[in-house]
Amino acid sequence: MVKTLNGWTEKPKESSFEVADGVIVGKMVLNKGGTFLCTDKEYKDFELELEVKIITHELNSGIQIRSRCKEAIGKQKYGAVYGPQVELSTKKETSRSGLIYGTGWKSWITPKDTKENKYMKQGKWNKMRVLAVGKSVKTWINGVFVFETIIPDDRHETNSKGFVALQCADKMVLKVVSNIRLLLVISVLEKLTRKTNNSFNLRHRLHSYIHD
Repeated sequence: MVKTLNGWTEKPKESSFEVADGVIVGKMVLNKGGTFLCTDKEYKDFELELEVKIITHELNSGIQIRSRCKEAIGKQKYGAVYGPQVELSTKKETSRSGLIYGTGWKSWITPKDTKENKYMKQGKWNKMRVLAVGKSVKTWINGVFVFETIIPDDRHETNSKGFVALQCADKMVLKVVSNIRLLLVISVLEKLTRKTNNSFNLRHRLHSYIHD
């Protein structure tokens, strides 16, 4: 259960997220543009688990990973967010949910010809899992493996590490996120465990919970 937004900062706007009844709620005012609730910590290799429900189902949303902000311009406190985004959509029965889009890069990172899926359910809580290790980003929705996206060298070079963020898009009335768990994965130990052929049992994670 989420109690506060400690450890999070909204960028580039303010006051669109709150905690209500133990979950994070995002509300976006019409024609004010999108915004993101970002972790204060940066993550390189990690495993993320959360549950999400998009109330305004005709709009899509997303989970930013290894993301950053561009340089602020003028009176801006934060510049625009950019980086890989795990797509979340319940607009229709099939979608590209779980695939990776490049926010700020205006292009898909997962190949465009990747088949759409039916794993995300409209009006229901959906369990998301993201495992990012090196250039590999694997995603699951409701326990079903979706896809492994390999981040291109140039994008990984600029975004091998960054914040995790929850998107609230323009015109979105409500988005709810709960049961967030974020663990760091230690890549060096991952390599050692593969050498011992016992990676599952010896795999080590730093317990760096945002909310558990």
